[in-house]
This record gives sequence, structure tokens and C-alpha cells, in this order.
Amino acid sequence: MSNKTKGGLIGGSGGAALGAIIGSVAGKGKGAAIGGAIGAAVGAGAGILIGNKMDKAREAARRANADAEVIKDDKTGLTYVKVTFPSAPLDVL
Repeated sequence: MSNKTKGGLIGGSGGAALGAIIGSVAGKGKGAAIGGAIGAAVGAGAGILIGNKMDKAREAARRANADAEVIKDDKTGLTYVKVTFPSAPLDVL
């Protein structure tokens, strides 16, 4: 599964949950569905954009004859692409 797909799924589900909570509070219990739908759309869109950028960085590294791997930092929770060129390592965020 590509990072683009994962980003869309994770962003959409997280956005839907957060949107439903905010919509419920703001709409006094009646806006949960609308908030969830808006949150899902925004979250999925953001996740797809970020995942696509990571996929492109990995592909660019592969074309440059570099070794690329996706790493998740357990301490910060961030995911990034680590690119190692034959001469020196380079981390691309």
C-alpha cells in the first residue's frame, strides 16, 4: 500500500472522528454528521497530499541510485523518508 493511500485512510478516519466531535459540540448534538463528513474530506485530502509527497521523495531517491526507506520516529510520532546516497546520508522530511 502506498503512503498516498495510507495517508488518505488515516487522515479521513481521523478527520471524521475529530469533525464529528467538533460538530456535535458546536451544533449542540445536531452537527455530528456534518462535522464528520467535513472532517473526513479535509483529513483525507491532507493525508493524500502528504502521502503523495512521501511517495515522490522515495521515487526520486530511487532514481538517484539511493536507498530510501520510510521510518517512523517512535519518540515524536513523525514519519519521514530516510534517503541514503552512496556517499553520505540525507534525511528528507
